[in-house]
Amino acid sequence: MPNILIYHFGPEQLTRDRLVRIIDDYFELKEGVENAEEWIQKAESRFEEEREEYARVFQVTGKTLFERVVNYSKPHEVKEHPSLRIYFEYDRNKDFNGLIVKGHGGSSEILLELMEFKPKMDAYLRILGIKYEDRTKLILK
Repeated sequence: MPNILIYHFGPEQLTRDRLVRIIDDYFELKEGVENAEEWIQKAESRFEEEREEYARVFQVTGKTLFERVVNYSKPHEVKEHPSLRIYFEYDRNKDFNGLIVKGHGGSSEILLELMEFKPKMDAYLRILGIKYEDRTKLILK
């Protein structure tokens, strides 16, 4: 089982302001994207281009910002933590919506980095006012 930080929350909690802060503070953006606003603009544009496909395959309606951007959210490096990856995830069965942080690789150093990073992310999400269910799985192998 991989070591992973899992923060489950309703899609309505991911307001534009909260999304911008999370992306600007934690996502190491690449591919010519400079900031969160540009990232959101590209995600929403992609959603509009592929709306019918998203509705059919992912059962995503696009009613919430979360639904419009989540399929654009591939794993990014976490700023100042290059061995960690961060992304949003939406489960089409609606069993999960939220934020995931996992290690890139499987060493004990990754586990320690996740363990050190977890309290920071917990506090950060609380400060943003996101009420989440912690589904984290950290196991020393």
